[in-house]
Amino acid sequence: GFSLAEGPDIEDDFHNFTALNFPPKHPAREMHDTFWLPENERGERRLLRTHTSPVQVRVLRQGQNGTLPAWI
Repeated sequence: GFSLAEGPDIEDDFHNFTALNFPPKHPAREMHDTFWLPENERGERRLLRTHTSPVQVRVLRQGQNGTLPAWI
C-alpha cells in the first residue's frame, strides 16, 4: 500500500538538500537550478521545493523520534 503525504512548497536547505546528502557544492544548489528566496530576519534562506523528497524526509522524521533511519 501507500499513503499520501503533503508538505510545504517553501522549504529550508536542510530538508531540500542536506538531509538527502546533497554536498554543499552540488549543482542543484546553484542559483540557476533552484529558486532561492531572500534571507528572513534570522538570516535563513528558504527556497521553492525542487522535488518531492523533502516531504519524505519530514514523514520519516516524524516516525523516528526526529531522527532519520540509518538506511537514509
